[in-house]
Amino acid sequence: QWKQNDSSSWRQQDSGAQESYSVNWKYYGADKLSDRQMVICADSISNASTRPVYFGRLLRTDDGGATWRVTKLEKFHSASGALWKSAMDGMIERPSSYISTSDGGMTWIKTPFPTGYETVSRLCVTDDSTGYLGVGVRSGDGQTDLMRSSDGLEWSVLLADIPKGRRVVKNGRFMLILARDAVYAVDIAADGSWAKLTRRCDSDGIDAGDDGLSCFANDILVTMRSGGSMMMSMDSGCSMIGRLRDPLLDYLHVNRMSVLNRLFALNDVVYLAFGKGQIAKGYVNATTTGIEDHGDILTNPPYPNPARNRVSIRVGWFVTVAPSVITLKVYNSLGQEVRDLTAELRSRVDGLSSTVTIDISDLPPGVYYAVTRAGRDLSTQQIMVQR
Repeated sequence: QWKQNDSSSWRQQDSGAQESYSVNWKYYGADKLSDRQMVICADSISNASTRPVYFGRLLRTDDGGATWRVTKLEKFHSASGALWKSAMDGMIERPSSYISTSDGGMTWIKTPFPTGYETVSRLCVTDDSTGYLGVGVRSGDGQTDLMRSSDGLEWSVLLADIPKGRRVVKNGRFMLILARDAVYAVDIAADGSWAKLTRRCDSDGIDAGDDGLSCFANDILVTMRSGGSMMMSMDSGCSMIGRLRDPLLDYLHVNRMSVLNRLFALNDVVYLAFGKGQIAKGYVNATTTGIEDHGDILTNPPYPNPARNRVSIRVGWFVTVAPSVITLKVYNSLGQEVRDLTAELRSRVDGLSSTVTIDISDLPPGVYYAVTRAGRDLSTQQIMVQR
């Protein structure tokens, strides 16, 4: 069962504590360094109502939250995230540079992106916590490289020309790339000394763009698509199951929720931040139920029905469904397949629908069933054959 919470009260409480200084906060990172150590990164705006002054701030506790040390980083606001490989060594990503520390955040060094790269986006820390992994976009041709750095200052290419797509990091040793044409796996050495790219399977490209979010809940890939459909995959993206059903998830789907901020998981608990300050959580694991039987596809009633020689059926679907995964078959009352109309359905696609005509002249009179499938989605209509 998914549960929704409103996180705006956290922000109100934090900003209220600094009301006399007119300070607003925007958090962009929180990292647990040990059982008693945690670092929170934030942007702050002083005198927001008169003459705004922007700062970056680092909040650190070494005693389990009993006390906090706040470090103001005057020139390092507008950051997008942070990585920490130890309690002392960390780095913060900014639009055109990195800043790194080796003394727990007391002092920082600013470093521009490597020569020849427009950006280097952080990914994760290596599995043995000796370095950082990132993806660099080359200035000349726009191609992407998997890169490694020991200190956040100097970067080297680990794997050149990796496919473009949505990158889903499982841990420091494994990453998926959901590309337009295929799903790729990247296996990485524990110390980040090598990486191997493998093409796993073909892809319909639905989850390749920036309009959705993906994460791993243990070994299960979870994807939140634009429009509010949550899917999951037991085989790292080669086949998607869903959409997942739940009162809250149904609400997001019906209202075509498009403001999706972040999706992440702690073990099998998945957290979704969406809208303005809304947070939902729920469990996704091998026993997850609530799979939709029908909804993303719709088989319209056949016409004419009853019929003698021919009958037409129109199948429609949402934008979240690719025609390449839809099948249409006809079964008799014993469950035996008598027609496979998949090829004809896919060849007659018109927007988000397809209409096929079925020759039933050789079928004995009786009741038949037209069954449309798309992954785990299922839609059925009854056909009456009369002579």
